[in-house]
Amino acid sequence: MATLGPQPPPTLDVPGSLDELREALAEFPTAMLVTHDASGFPRARPMELLRSEDGLWFATRDDAPKVEELARDARVACVFFRERDRAWISVSGGVRLVRDPKQARALWRASMSPWLSGPDDPHLLLLRLEPLHAEYFEPTAGPLGHALEIIKGALTQRARELGPVRHVDARDLTRLSEPLADLDELRDPQARPSRPSRPSRPSRPSYA
Repeated sequence: MATLGPQPPPTLDVPGSLDELREALAEFPTAMLVTHDASGFPRARPMELLRSEDGLWFATRDDAPKVEELARDARVACVFFRERDRAWISVSGGVRLVRDPKQARALWRASMSPWLSGPDDPHLLLLRLEPLHAEYFEPTAGPLGHALEIIKGALTQRARELGPVRHVDARDLTRLSEPLADLDELRDPQARPSRPSRPSRPSRPSYA
């Protein structure tokens, strides 16, 4: 008996490579960084990727809400998306809060200027994402092939053949960043030592 409606696509998860991941990251300047608020709900905001060597590097103001969220729970997801061909990258791991004037000067971008006065701004704080898992997808046939597969799938009611989702695990990702010393802490926020709550402060602009 024929099945009505489109058939679900097959699972196409295959091992990826760190070299492919690095090459892909160079084409994704902006990510959605997902943190957890005080109630545990996920919260996402756009962040400019500054560097993808020795971890994934971002910058923020030290009084931005995300800093308190990361101090409470360092586990994050970071999602990149490219509109022209629907390629994407997803990276999960832990974030370190880094104060390093030399690194800040090296990573400074003019796009930070609406929120920070310069690379020596005392409020500039670097975020270093140390990946535990990454997966990425890039249509094998390119943008045109992607569009044709969508059209074919709509006409034939069959799964689109867009290409596999590739995975890079923690063992390989240690080449992208130093191994995490506090892996259990990042997986279980209850294992982290308690920190005194910060006094409330007036709302101020923060670097996305």
